[in-house]
Amino acid sequence: MNLQERIKILVKLGQYMQENGEEWQQAKHRAYLQNGWFLPEFIDLSVHNIVSYFLQKQALQNWISQYPVLEQEPASPAWWAL
Repeated sequence: MNLQERIKILVKLGQYMQENGEEWQQAKHRAYLQNGWFLPEFIDLSVHNIVSYFLQKQALQNWISQYPVLEQEPASPAWWAL
């Protein structure tokens, strides 16, 4: 999987979290039930901030641009060829 595919997946994750579908709501509720520190309003605030500031295509592009080596396709390790 190359870097651009990874970025697409992270952006899709952000969209999924933003849509706040039934399955996602249940996951957040289970988190609260299993750990009382995960208050619903704090989960929602955290999710909002993660989606808004990290899981946006431009934010991810800006972040990886600081690491030029990441933009290169990695060489396959020798052990993969076994």
